[in-house]
Amino acid sequence: MNSLVSDGAPPLTSDQDDFEGLIAALDHSKQLSRMRSMKVALDARLALQPPRDVDAAAFPMHKPKDVLEKALKGIGDATGLDVPGFTFDSDPVEVYRWIISACTKLYNEGRKEGVAAERMDAPPRINPGVAQELMKLLSRANEVL
Repeated sequence: MNSLVSDGAPPLTSDQDDFEGLIAALDHSKQLSRMRSMKVALDARLALQPPRDVDAAAFPMHKPKDVLEKALKGIGDATGLDVPGFTFDSDPVEVYRWIISACTKLYNEGRKEGVAAERMDAPPRINPGVAQELMKLLSRANEVL
């Protein structure tokens, strides 16, 4: 028994070979599919809404203006820079330049910290002249031993 429709519709059997039976099975399948899509859409819509028992302040970014302000504040907090008084009507090129310079500053500071940490973990360097003399002394010590 093969089923032509696998969306929860009853499987088509040899006694449902008439046209009306096929149409009824396909209609049932379409209805189930439509109901599933409506449920997914409703679940998605409900997931984006703040819960009714939570204060609306917990969901502060409902407008693009709020998102921009929070994003700039986050960049300013991460970099330690004061955020210029950008608004939603500010020149996008100026906003972009400030973001790039702030992120570059943060990157350079992180890089300096990483280089300093590597230097702390690296073994001390010996200049080539001292290294050759040390190798001669070690080879003499090996001969004696």
